[in-house]
Amino acid sequence: MSTLSPKLGKIARPKTKQDKLMRQFRFARKSFEIEGIHLSDEVSKIFEDCIKSGCSPEQLHEQLQIHLAEYDNSLRK
Repeated sequence: MSTLSPKLGKIARPKTKQDKLMRQFRFARKSFEIEGIHLSDEVSKIFEDCIKSGCSPEQLHEQLQIHLAEYDNSLRK
């Protein structure tokens, strides 16, 4: 008898780059929450929109600067 849950074997792995990035972002967001760091809905939406549109890290940086007046420049390129 297998020790793995039957449900575990049915989880579809992401196939596209966009799906992989969204999955990584969800895991990172949950990891931040465990550490007590909560991303606002606005920041999450910016990340998700950039992933969906295929933004480069530089474009993401620009989007954060445009949309968040209090954006901290400690996240440099």
